[in-house]
Amino acid sequence: NQIERLSELAEELVRLKVDVIVAQSTPAVKAAKDATRTIPIVSISADPVGNGFVASLARPGGNITGVSMMMPELEGKRLELLRELSPKLSRVAYLAHGKDPSHRLFLKETQDAGQRLGMRVQPLIVQGPEEFESAFSAMKRERAGALIIQPLFGNTLGLGPQLAELA
Repeated sequence: NQIERLSELAEELVRLKVDVIVAQSTPAVKAAKDATRTIPIVSISADPVGNGFVASLARPGGNITGVSMMMPELEGKRLELLRELSPKLSRVAYLAHGKDPSHRLFLKETQDAGQRLGMRVQPLIVQGPEEFESAFSAMKRERAGALIIQPLFGNTLGLGPQLAELA
């Protein structure tokens, strides 16, 4: 699947002796980190400290630097915007990739915000695209009025068109 393919691609970059690796997403940074301890890695990921990529944001150490995209507070805002669009919205499904450890933080923030707003958040944690249809069936059974999709599916894994068609 796509996550395992990231490891193959990172190892290929190491064999090619590139000068730097830019990795956008937690799974991509993990694959690069596992492949090399010497080539500089520019990380664009959700929680580089929590995922053990760097010692701290101020002093990352090792061969990884970059930016943290840790914005869990936006999860509450996303639900508020959904509520504005659909004032009677009471159920929201959240599609997350189980192989990306960052999904836990964002799902928790979404569930906390949902509780504050009186909305039920239905976690749909999949291991890969082969589980999309069953996740969408579960969402339909639970009558979710909206769906939040973890950005990793579209921006790193290229699965946006498939998810749009299912939605």
